[in-house]
Amino acid sequence: MIKTFFKILPFFLITINAQAAVNDPDRLMDWAEITYPQFFVPAKPATQFFENEWVYRVYSDTNSAIGVRNSDRVFVTGGVFSKFGTLVDVGNFAELLRVGPDSTPSISSTEGCIDGTIFPKVGSYKYKLVSPQDTAEMTIQYAEVNPTFIKTITTLNFAVNTIGNSTSTTSIFFEKSNGFLRTISIDTVANSGAAGNITTKSSYSPALITSPLELCQGATYTTNDSTLTTSVVIPGLPSIPGLGGTSQPAPKVTRKVEGINVSVTVPAGTFNTFQISDSEGSVEWTDINGRFLVKQTSLSEGQITTVELIQAP
Repeated sequence: MIKTFFKILPFFLITINAQAAVNDPDRLMDWAEITYPQFFVPAKPATQFFENEWVYRVYSDTNSAIGVRNSDRVFVTGGVFSKFGTLVDVGNFAELLRVGPDSTPSISSTEGCIDGTIFPKVGSYKYKLVSPQDTAEMTIQYAEVNPTFIKTITTLNFAVNTIGNSTSTTSIFFEKSNGFLRTISIDTVANSGAAGNITTKSSYSPALITSPLELCQGATYTTNDSTLTTSVVIPGLPSIPGLGGTSQPAPKVTRKVEGINVSVTVPAGTFNTFQISDSEGSVEWTDINGRFLVKQTSLSEGQITTVELIQAP
């Protein structure tokens, strides 16, 4: 999900007019290094300046850079984002400060391990989803939960693109083997209005690694080779080519446990979480005790989407 994130000039510039203004770009870049550590290595390179217009950092190991121009726009270049020197505009500086360092989690402890197989308790959780194009309220209801099965009902209500409003019921089946919790299959029935109920069935062979049975600070794990078979049924259109069933290799994703006991403050309150990042640019903070999602940031094609908990049972 992460294709672009901050943008920079050919030889990497960054914004700032006064000495006092350095703090905010530095806070934003510090946050980027913590939140997306796989893309900005090594952390904490020297902050550089160019003609009172740019404040920036260059990361030699990942051949990437991030910067702020005129205290207004944030850019990235190089690495996974683009050819080095080709600038990618990530967004408004003030807005990124708000969803980033102004709500940056702090790691109070980086030691120990926790059970990686606990699921949320039955109940409803409300979230606010914010993307550059729209905002939405999302409700996830955990209707059934046991050690190898979860059933959720998710409702999405967008503020602008209301055609995307939907309610879906998802059933996920798991197994535990060889030190991992693995996904066997996912069944989703989505009601998106006029189209009626669209049923999607996905299965993995062999079952796909979801999480280690034990999550430890600093540990990384990668999904195994697996074949994903998907079928889609739309009422009245059962014979459309391609909807009967497709098989392809499941995407390979690497995840890292960035922190255990990470304090996160969102509209619903302050929670003690564990933080996991992945190679697709998503970062999630999950409540250690309740195992519900507290916050998520993701980056795709230069667009940042943030999900924050606004109400828990």
